[in-house]
Amino acid sequence: MACSPEPQPQVEPIALAELMNTHYALAQDIYDALINGDFVSLHDHATELANPIPVSNLPDAWAPHLDGMRSAAKRLVGEYSTAKAASGFADLATACANCHHMTATTPAIKVYPTPDDTGDIRTHRLRHAWDAAPTATARSIPLTNGYKST
Repeated sequence: MACSPEPQPQVEPIALAELMNTHYALAQDIYDALINGDFVSLHDHATELANPIPVSNLPDAWAPHLDGMRSAAKRLVGEYSTAKAASGFADLATACANCHHMTATTPAIKVYPTPDDTGDIRTHRLRHAWDAAPTATARSIPLTNGYKST
């Protein structure tokens, strides 16, 4: 009796917009965890983003960018240095921005209203995170790619 290879799971086509929305949400969760110093959440979200992408219909040109994204996410898993995690997140954002530049697509970035500043520490931190968000987004988009600020 000859040994036969184990059957491979079927890979279902996925809507690319759905995949990008999932990746963006995970990247935002990583960013939020980094800002909040929540390394447990950061590691959980980075682990999920670092997993292989079980999609059969990805454009070949995306491969190096997705590999860069996954590689940056892997470096975040188990990282407890804020500086190294911030650098890893910058690498992750750069991989995303480079892919968007290559595909000439502009990500839809949701803009949130300014949080109230009631003077307590919680709202102060929320306002600080809100202030930092556009800076992180702007730094992740190469200046030569035609993105326009609004």
